[in-house]
Amino acid sequence: DALAHARTKLARKGVDLLVLNDVSGGAVFGQPDTSVLLLAPDGSVAGPHAGTKAQVAHAVWDRIVGLRTAAH
Repeated sequence: DALAHARTKLARKGVDLLVLNDVSGGAVFGQPDTSVLLLAPDGSVAGPHAGTKAQVAHAVWDRIVGLRTAAH
């Protein structure tokens, strides 16, 4: 499943955050809305963050800013 694959990829890449946008059903293509999950290396999953693609992008950006702020 997409979540298991995302967890494996997160560990393999060694990144601070992975955004899972499951497009397997094709429902998001050509549509104004989407939904994502945010995975962290500690195993936590935030979301779903859903809304317009711009709203979701802002939610992802807010998480990135939070990670960067916590690192300093």
